[in-house]
Amino acid sequence: MPYRGAGQVFTALLSGEIQFNSDIPSLMLPYNRDGQMKTLFVATDERSSIMPDVPTAAEVGLPGYKAYSWYGIFGPAGLPKPIVERMAAAVDAALGDATIGRRLEEMGTPMMRGYTPERFAQYVKDEVDLWVPIVKASGASVN
Repeated sequence: MPYRGAGQVFTALLSGEIQFNSDIPSLMLPYNRDGQMKTLFVATDERSSIMPDVPTAAEVGLPGYKAYSWYGIFGPAGLPKPIVERMAAAVDAALGDATIGRRLEEMGTPMMRGYTPERFAQYVKDEVDLWVPIVKASGASVN
């Protein structure tokens, strides 16, 4: 059953309508703290800084399983390379800011620094290559 957002998903979890969800650590943390839910593992290479007692997927027997949200900045096709490089450098510099770094850590979001436009393009391609077959095999479709 599709849900329109985290609020509906958490309501469904708490009511027993669904038994499992995958979401970002910062959204799960309050429910873990008060014992309403239990996070089984985090789907990153390292334990979450905001949930250090929660094992990684590899630690619970799912080596290689990773699934986490990431963000990117995209522009129109044909954007001049100097502009792309300048924006990439500005984003990387912003990610180096201590305040931004602390906020990302509070959210349990892995820091992705040092991405050149080429490295990011490869990352996106790898994600598409990984997830498209999984989504197709699931039979999911856009309504």
